[in-house]
Amino acid sequence: MKHLLFTLIISLTATMHARCAVQTGGKAVLNVVTTLPDYACLARAVGGDRVAVSSIVRGDQDAHFIRPKPSFAAALRDADVLVATGLDLELWIQTVIDNSGNENIRSGQKGYVSAAGG
Repeated sequence: MKHLLFTLIISLTATMHARCAVQTGGKAVLNVVTTLPDYACLARAVGGDRVAVSSIVRGDQDAHFIRPKPSFAAALRDADVLVATGLDLELWIQTVIDNSGNENIRSGQKGYVSAAGG
């Protein structure tokens, strides 16, 4: 858990200095989309009022068996950071990333955080 938190902090800090999706009252707000609600909770705790966080999967859903929806791609289109588990837990996420057209959140890019890699 400490590794995940450290990875998230580093990624959010590095990306905060890069592209920001929204300007609110002079403060830059980083648009973070997570696959799981647990990661959304961590991102909110770390980022505070400097992040806008949303989660794709609800707490009562099994992340292994999510059917991609167009609304998922729309959510990722403007994301600065995507936090996913990795390890092929979310087999559907690559399809959603492809449909979003957002190159910055692909695996290996600055906006992609693999929780398993932490």
